[in-house]
Amino acid sequence: MGTQQDYFEVARCDDSIYIRVVGLANFNNSHLFQEFVDSMMELDTKHFYVDLAGCLGMDSTFMGVLIGIQLHRKGDSSAPSGKRVYVVNATERCLRQLKELGLSRLIKISKRDVAIPSITFDRLQEEEYDPKERILLIRKAHENLTRIDEKNRETFQPFLESLAADLQNRPIDS
Repeated sequence: MGTQQDYFEVARCDDSIYIRVVGLANFNNSHLFQEFVDSMMELDTKHFYVDLAGCLGMDSTFMGVLIGIQLHRKGDSSAPSGKRVYVVNATERCLRQLKELGLSRLIKISKRDVAIPSITFDRLQEEEYDPKERILLIRKAHENLTRIDEKNRETFQPFLESLAADLQNRPIDS
């Protein structure tokens, strides 16, 4: 997941999911976050609480995956998911990053400290991840960002074109 210092801890309680980010949240570990979120989407999960108290920084891939929770709907990717994302205990740096990419307009961000329930968290474990799948995840995350803000479209369009070219030039089995 990048380093042993960068990881996610997760817990489920009733219809809510709690996710702690420890260290950096970026393209190196966002696949773990995405896989966990995907597994929770099919359950009766209504609320995703993302605790950024231990987050040292986020990149656009992680933020694209994060906003994807709000945007995702099975069979209709243009409709909201009905799931609610709450960012809690964010540092000033993280708040600024979320605002710069427009996430603050679509997800709830608490401006004050929020106590997390006393529940047991499990650390998401690193697994082998296919390089092509990583590129597809990065592309989807950035497509999510371009859907929520026109500035993001201008910023990330060259990057998306580069990813598309990379995918086109990859052998099918890689």
